[in-house]
Amino acid sequence: MGTFRRQRLYYISKKRISQITDDHSIAFRDFKEGIITFDEIRTSPNQNKLLSSISDIDDLNFDVSEVIDLKKGDAFVLCTDGFWEYVYEDDIEKSFAKTKSPKEWLEKMLESLHENEKENNDNYSAITVEV
Repeated sequence: MGTFRRQRLYYISKKRISQITDDHSIAFRDFKEGIITFDEIRTSPNQNKLLSSISDIDDLNFDVSEVIDLKKGDAFVLCTDGFWEYVYEDDIEKSFAKTKSPKEWLEKMLESLHENEKENNDNYSAITVEV
């Protein structure tokens, strides 16, 4: 599985969350280099500055995950920055544990998004899948 730009892919197994891919922002690079904390990515002035764009076709970098041995009950959420900026990892994990279907899980996360989002929020997209 792979992503590009500011999307993130999260994997839930045994009710524990793992971020499978990195977003390609300067803020995430700053986090990886120890300049800012993980939580500061969401509010960094560099969060909207990308390391590459689709027009840089010769320099495109995609994150590709390791092979995952999936088990019944494992799940994924693929989401854009307008989603993960306001739906925190613990919200993703807790809402998964409290719901019975991918649709219900997504609806629960959307409640968190609407509770946390600021006026003029970026657009957002998310999709959930359960094995």
